[in-house]
Amino acid sequence: MGRFLYTNRFTVSEVPSISIFWLNKSKFLKAGIHTGMKSYSSRGKDKGTIVFKVTMTEVNNEYIEIVYLPSSEKKKPLYYKAWITTTSCNFGGNRWWFLCPFVKNGIDCERRVGKLYLLDGVLACRHCHHLTYKSCQESHKYDRIFRGIGIHPKFAENFLQKQPQDATLLEKVGVLFSRDRLFS
Repeated sequence: MGRFLYTNRFTVSEVPSISIFWLNKSKFLKAGIHTGMKSYSSRGKDKGTIVFKVTMTEVNNEYIEIVYLPSSEKKKPLYYKAWITTTSCNFGGNRWWFLCPFVKNGIDCERRVGKLYLLDGVLACRHCHHLTYKSCQESHKYDRIFRGIGIHPKFAENFLQKQPQDATLLEKVGVLFSRDRLFS
């Protein structure tokens, strides 16, 4: 889906990503060196392919090498390397994480994340890319409209629920824009 007019932030579903959970489920996080690929499309158009090599040969030296092959022949392949780490779970076992490889002003992010996203030729976590979720954008979609008619968005849902069930939206808004209220 496209972005709404009130924000220019991309959503996580619009951007190619690689998930540590998917790698684990697909058995790529076992000892040894494993390779694989994942294709991406958006709205029926091929966006590109991620080819990856997971190296799990030494303890505390696990990493993934990623090559992004864009569908356009004009664009060059992009190469990345991200470290993989673990944390211990309370009831045994380990949880796998990527360490975000993004560097800004000489400072590494190195945030533990479950997914890395590829946007504008940069592989980073959603925080570094300032990505949002579609549900976050949709949850405040009508806030500006309610503020414009004098209702705080927090109370807008309560206002609409108190109206009779057979009233149309036009009638609900008509009550707010009554002649007395507009010209007082």
